[in-house]
Amino acid sequence: MIRIDQLFEYWLNSSAIPTWSFMRIMAYFTKDDQVRKEKLLLFAAWTLEGNNEYFRYIHWEKRTYIEVLNDFPTTKVPLNYLIKEFGL
Repeated sequence: MIRIDQLFEYWLNSSAIPTWSFMRIMAYFTKDDQVRKEKLLLFAAWTLEGNNEYFRYIHWEKRTYIEVLNDFPTTKVPLNYLIKEFGL
């Protein structure tokens, strides 16, 4: 049996750089916050503006999955999606 904190600490690569697809997944699970949902959809968009915003937010500021999840506290991504995204 493994505790959830052990799962993140020892098995999941939560310090990796989030992908575009993860931004789309987060937007999908953002239900009651339209402003944050639109920001996540912009990060996931295949447009010049979306690409620039994604790279500014993620790569230039070197944000990790955990930091992004903390930046969007109203987004509740189910654990099975997180495990899949982190590559377990």
